[in-house]
Amino acid sequence: MGSLIQLTRASRPDASTGPLEARSDEELMGLSRLNVRAAFRLLVVRHAEKVASFCGRIAGDRSAGPEIAQAVWLSLWDARGRWEARSTFASFLYTIAFTRARNHARSRSRSAGVFDPAAIVDDSAGASDPSHLDRLLEVERRERVEAAIEGLPTPMREAVVLRFVEGQSYEQMETLLRVPSSTLRSRVHHALARLRAALEEAP
Repeated sequence: MGSLIQLTRASRPDASTGPLEARSDEELMGLSRLNVRAAFRLLVVRHAEKVASFCGRIAGDRSAGPEIAQAVWLSLWDARGRWEARSTFASFLYTIAFTRARNHARSRSRSAGVFDPAAIVDDSAGASDPSHLDRLLEVERRERVEAAIEGLPTPMREAVVLRFVEGQSYEQMETLLRVPSSTLRSRVHHALARLRAALEEAP
């Protein structure tokens, strides 16, 4: 498999089309579909950090995030012919990223995750300031929460990460996971109950 650097080596699109930097993600993906590698390279630059973080969280292995992300970008380039303008670029990208990260987790038999301890305090979107809560939470408590996440079944962990770390709505989660939102709400509810119980039992 060729390296990401080679894959995204800049080409020279027609200057009359205007600067690529001014294009939307969807426009850049459309150009990528036509083999304009400079457009694809810009997409990588725009989203590389967030995709790597997302992959690490879903896989439960933060250190593996960049490696998984590189595979995501290569898969995206290979799948560029299937891109359809009526769908959003983010949906197309993160569907691939989620699948890659999940496969990584399964292949290594991991069930760890990255979780914001503030999530167990309140499930009301926007009800609390995460930065304020982070300042109030002690390191020891954070470590206990992250340890508790490791014991969650994979479906619960995925739902918790998508809901509280990525901030997705249940409708977005339903589209990505292809699971009814009612089921996802149940997974989150039971996951939070397990986490609360684990924290109460911890010394």
